Amino acid sequence: MAKRAKHLPATSREALEVFIFHLGEVYYPWYERSVSRNYYLWLSTQLIALLAGFGTAILAALLTEEQFRGLHAGRIVLIVLPILSSVASTVLIQSRVNARWALREEGRRAFQTLLNDARKAFAAASSEAECKAIHEELNRKTEEIERSQSISFFANAPDFTK
Repeated sequence: MAKRAKHLPATSREALEVFIFHLGEVYYPWYERSVSRNYYLWLSTQLIALLAGFGTAILAALLTEEQFRGLHAGRIVLIVLPILSSVASTVLIQSRVNARWALREEGRRAFQTLLNDARKAFAAASSEAECKAIHEELNRKTEEIERSQSISFFANAPDFTK
């Protein structure tokens, strides 16, 4: 369950501080984890597809005619490796991992910039009115980033209804 404040902020400055904290503790880490997950999914599927393809070629070259007869382990591996390569390639293509990785990296950078700007603006704010305006602008920019991410994500998602 998410952490909750024990009380609502009483001033615009407190509300802004809580919102900036929320940006740094919730939004930014989510994008950071998403970038990392997509990178590791991309890397592992690329390596599986590549190594299974090479492994198949090497194994096919090394197996003797006698080993192709019956249920020899080499023959079974020769069947399984292309299947693994095919599954990894399909995951890469159908889930558009590379596009998702780039999209989430764009979101991570956008939230990093927003967070940096927010901290500078918070430090420079000298009145409640300024804090309120900064908070409203940060909220607008947060919504803008999230909307852009959502639209781009679903534009890249495979459509299985066609």
